[in-house]
Amino acid sequence: MIDTKSASKQADILNFVFIDSVQLDLAKDFNRKDFISGEPISLSQLSDKYVLLDFWGSWCAPCIKGLPQLKSLASRNHENINLISIAFEKEENLPKLESLIRENNLDWYHVREVWEFNNPLNLTKLYHVQVYPTFILIDKSGKIVFRGEGDDGLKMLESRLQNIFGNIKNDL
Repeated sequence: MIDTKSASKQADILNFVFIDSVQLDLAKDFNRKDFISGEPISLSQLSDKYVLLDFWGSWCAPCIKGLPQLKSLASRNHENINLISIAFEKEENLPKLESLIRENNLDWYHVREVWEFNNPLNLTKLYHVQVYPTFILIDKSGKIVFRGEGDDGLKMLESRLQNIFGNIKNDL
């Protein structure tokens, strides 16, 4: 007979150990151009604050549904976080991507990654992104301190930000 309480506790311990090992990973620096302004952007140039990487796409229904929540989170945390949305997009979707950014007044950094699954330099590959949206929070020293995926990613991120920065209003 399996002791479900003991098995659950062991699973919690394994989950904790796995999350802590991910948190110790260093973020990989990159150089890209902002999709809207064309200005150069790199992860290392933004190390004065935490950096939030938001992996999304104009084709991703949960990503688009979460835009108001992401916008609220960005607004409430602008003093502590530099936000970079990284869109994994096909060439034919670029007008839709630009329209979503402009119509929703998403006033942070935007990077477009080419729809290439086997390119080792693609940010989706470098950061092992397989689910959209994916949120990766990087501290000032370059350590990954949070990774959340899918529909619940923003809620988990909000909780993590409260733990890091304190009294942040929770709208989610």
